Amino acid sequence: YFKPINEDSKYDAIPRIIEGKINVYEKTTTIRTPYGSASSSDYFLEKDGVYKFTYTTELIRDRKESLQILKSFVSDNLLIAERLDSENFKLNTESLLEIVMVYNLSAFTKGSEKNIKKSTVFFYSKMKKSTNEDLKLIVNDSLEYVIPAKRTIAVSIPFSHLSKICIKSSLQSECKLISSSPHYIMYYEVDFNLNKNKIELNNIHSKDAQKYIQFINSQGK
Repeated sequence: YFKPINEDSKYDAIPRIIEGKINVYEKTTTIRTPYGSASSSDYFLEKDGVYKFTYTTELIRDRKESLQILKSFVSDNLLIAERLDSENFKLNTESLLEIVMVYNLSAFTKGSEKNIKKSTVFFYSKMKKSTNEDLKLIVNDSLEYVIPAKRTIAVSIPFSHLSKICIKSSLQSECKLISSSPHYIMYYEVDFNLNKNKIELNNIHSKDAQKYIQFINSQGK
């Protein structure tokens, strides 16, 4: 997704990486030199039509200023606000995106299903053989599907508003707000992040997803 940002001409259009009551937009810049290349990312938050340049991976920005901007976006959620005030909270890219996703899930309300247009979203599991179990996929805390190990399922999801998608295993769950697209088919991959010790649900580029789906289908023959 792209959204015009009018604060600076260099941000004419940048991709939206998180949808919800708070939207997150990420602009990645790569600088190449004779000695190699380096990348940095700028993050904008948007809520109720208000945009703020919130965080950058460059070291030049004051983290205290970034934290105050983040607090202003989540001030109506007391639990999250208290977490940001904790001495243990450290603002970085990972914690910024996590806070926004937790906030959006807490603020989510199910949209009307009446006369709503939907599109197909494919889900598949990339879990290792040691966790070779069927996963549950739950839409808006009501509709329940099963993602068999090494198989793909197709689910119809509205593209005019968000849906809450939860993936549940026997040990844990992961939830995310997503919408489909009226223009192309979307793919989501379920995998286990060993570093974070948690299940993750990630949007995958169609070519990469189709390549993996072809592989698991060939293994099943």
